[in-house]
Amino acid sequence: MPLLLFSGGKSTADHAKLGAQIKYLKIYLSTRNLNESYNDFQDISRFVLDTNLGKFSKTVEGDDFDIGFLRAANIRISLDNGEGRFFYNRGFFENKFIDRSRIKIVAGFRDIEDPTDENEIVSDVIFEGFIDDRATKIDERQGVVQIQALSYSDIISRIRTDPGAVTNGQTFKVALFNLLNTREITQFLNVALENINPQINNTIDDFEFFVGKQLKSSINALLLASNSVLKVQGSDIVISGRATSNAVRHSFTGRGGNSPATIIEIKEYNSGMQRVFTQLTLNETEFEADNKVIRRYGASRKQIDIGFVTNSTTISQIAANILGEFQTPKAEVEVTTVYMGDEVDLLDIITINSRGFLTELDPPRYNTGLLYDGGRRYAGRIGATRIDPREGWRVLGITHDFKTFRTTFKLRSAGIVA
Repeated sequence: MPLLLFSGGKSTADHAKLGAQIKYLKIYLSTRNLNESYNDFQDISRFVLDTNLGKFSKTVEGDDFDIGFLRAANIRISLDNGEGRFFYNRGFFENKFIDRSRIKIVAGFRDIEDPTDENEIVSDVIFEGFIDDRATKIDERQGVVQIQALSYSDIISRIRTDPGAVTNGQTFKVALFNLLNTREITQFLNVALENINPQINNTIDDFEFFVGKQLKSSINALLLASNSVLKVQGSDIVISGRATSNAVRHSFTGRGGNSPATIIEIKEYNSGMQRVFTQLTLNETEFEADNKVIRRYGASRKQIDIGFVTNSTTISQIAANILGEFQTPKAEVEVTTVYMGDEVDLLDIITINSRGFLTELDPPRYNTGLLYDGGRRYAGRIGATRIDPREGWRVLGITHDFKTFRTTFKLRSAGIVA
């Protein structure tokens, strides 16, 4: 949620609609002491070379039918080291570790009427993570230090599964809590049982499935079996069902409508066929969609191993959920708008009112010389994608571009919601 609001009560979304705005961007550093404690965050914004500040992305799915795990991209930050503040054991890091020191990015807008008033700012903590010192590069001649910050959720990919965390008879909910409730994670993120609410909460039949696995693999398997997703809200790990609500969080307007457009670009619109599979091998058991579905969308197979479940009834239930989600195509699209902060989060529902229009630039006519080899291009068109404003789109990915101060949402159709 926003840290500060305008006195008029505007949100980030309200401010983004204005014809002009002044961006607000701050970078903070919390250094890690030799005893592994952390110091308070310090503002290092004046050292940041904005020409090298890139994008931050997060998503709950990959491109290969992976289901449910939060993926947050790393972000690279270049710092002016002319004053020697960022060398090893000097400046900010005197008697401190660079590795796993914390980075925080706060972004939003200033009030255009009074930009000097710090109380008239709306902003969100849009990224929190830690420095991966393996990627630190110091160019002493240029006086530049380049650091790479990993999101807190990335720690899940860097540790092993605790072999004693899961036992037979545990529910998926308890197993997820026990796996995540480790010191390596809780030093960065809060893990609470009340925030772990898988859509399907069956029980573990064979705990040995988890022995020797990386934690990410174990969590992914449980999320898949429970038809759930993991994301980070603030500093809390939250696990919930894939489709917890169809309430519309925000509405965007494209070109061709009666109101000003809030969409800068619509791209990558597709039918979603690339994600469809109609046959499933689950723990070596074969499942198929209805013959009508296979005839319509083809026979494509996905193989999944969730060996911690051996009960045949439970396996059939899980297979039905997975096929139900992916046996028919759901349209996908990417929408770019002005920077939105945390106004829209992963799994939220949005709507798009894009009526679409088409304009001929130079309609081709017989014998007019519009020839490819004649030095003239063919006739072109400009237009917009037509999208029904009643259709809901679930947010599966968010990218914030700090250079352009724009936000891009990766969306999948959730059907008619309005």
